[in-house]
Amino acid sequence: MISILAVLLLCSAVLAESSLQVNRAGDSYLIPLRNKGTIRQVDIVSLAAALSIETTTDSNGIRLQIMLPQKLSFRIGNPWLQCGTKILQMPTPVERVGSAYWTPLEWSIKKLTEQGVEEIEFDADTPALTVKPGKAKWRGIDVQSENERTVVLSLQLPPGPVVSTFTSDTTFAVQESGAKVADSNFSVNLPSSMGRVKKDFSLDPPQVLFVFTRKIQSIDSLSPRSWRIKLIELAKPTTPAPPKTTASATVPSTNLKEANTTKIDAAKKRWQIDCIVLDAGHGGHDPGAKGNGMFEKELTLDIVQRLANLLRKESGLRIVLTRSSDSFVTLQDRGKIANRANGKLFVSIHINAARDKDGSGIETYFLSPAKTPRALEVAKFENEVVNLETDQKAYEKMSNEKMIVLAMAQAQFLKESQQLADLVQKEAVKRIGISDRGVDQAGFYVLVGASMPAILFECAFISNKRDAKILRDQDYREKFAQALYDGIRTFRNQAQ
Repeated sequence: MISILAVLLLCSAVLAESSLQVNRAGDSYLIPLRNKGTIRQVDIVSLAAALSIETTTDSNGIRLQIMLPQKLSFRIGNPWLQCGTKILQMPTPVERVGSAYWTPLEWSIKKLTEQGVEEIEFDADTPALTVKPGKAKWRGIDVQSENERTVVLSLQLPPGPVVSTFTSDTTFAVQESGAKVADSNFSVNLPSSMGRVKKDFSLDPPQVLFVFTRKIQSIDSLSPRSWRIKLIELAKPTTPAPPKTTASATVPSTNLKEANTTKIDAAKKRWQIDCIVLDAGHGGHDPGAKGNGMFEKELTLDIVQRLANLLRKESGLRIVLTRSSDSFVTLQDRGKIANRANGKLFVSIHINAARDKDGSGIETYFLSPAKTPRALEVAKFENEVVNLETDQKAYEKMSNEKMIVLAMAQAQFLKESQQLADLVQKEAVKRIGISDRGVDQAGFYVLVGASMPAILFECAFISNKRDAKILRDQDYREKFAQALYDGIRTFRNQAQ
């Protein structure tokens, strides 16, 4: 008879082999593993996300592409793949199960990291993958064409992790996560007539700002690490001309309308919502709100997992969770996870509470300074999580000049965040049937770092007996997930 101790040891060994721990830039991820005969396999999509490498699939999920400088192209059931212009063979065919794409572990690590600049340490016994910043070089910025009205620039970075970019009218900011950049490795020169370059490699992540003397008309992403930037001459104040009554006067306005329509269509095409990041509030040693025998951290994770299952049915859509278990994730790391996954929407799910036991209902927030005492109170409560974090100094810099780029990043998504919040709030109130507390704005730390439309959804009040009864009911938690799904799907359809 097998002893209880032997069974526990056997279970521990099985569990130890069920995931790969990836340690990168202060974050830790657990990536699913499985055994296929004698070969260990990894979900290469999850591994790529942990390494901040973009992936795409076709509408049927049959073809998978990993967007490295030399792109990897896979086909389900086939051991052969294309790497740039070369054809390679894997030890086993790629197999898809749900949203996971299974490929050989050691082979996948080698292929995903050999084109980058990061330093990799792989411990096959643990198993664990430790990623350390390597030294990255920046190539120069090239002027492709120039005339009196427009300038077209080309900016390319060498192989490395996916970077984050933020844009204002005349500024293009780039943050290089997971790499060290020394002044000696920096060779970007911008002609003084076109603007100036401001760099700060002491920041984490290192940051470079291109401040142009002209307005940015468009930025086309040629790859995750290269862009074509078109600048136009800044408009000069002019005296309005008297209106003309001739037929020819309508031609410029028609052309302008057509040009604007073309520009809008092009912008929509560039902004494909192909990755949604779902954030279950609190977790680990942070239980969140407590009431009526329940913990916020457990309810939010349950609703997030239900929502993820619904969204995974959408074709061409990748879902990333900031936590998939009862683990503690810092507020700033949640935004980092979203950015590294190249997310296009960030939805943070929470459960409300109030000293007033009569407080009830649903409300949705987007990031902006609080305008009401109630919104300020909610944000203060959610932000108190920083007291449970080991590095609280990071939040002391929220008003620092170095955080301007992050604020600018969210400001450009203000309209979209509010639109998403309105859609989600409407669907949730309709499905759940409790008080509509409306859409509001406040300064939530968890939303600051996400460079994409972002909302915080407060499901109901755990402190209210009627709301708590709803939260305890798994059918209602499914309704919350369905309402969020409907709101997100409507927003996604309108944005495409």
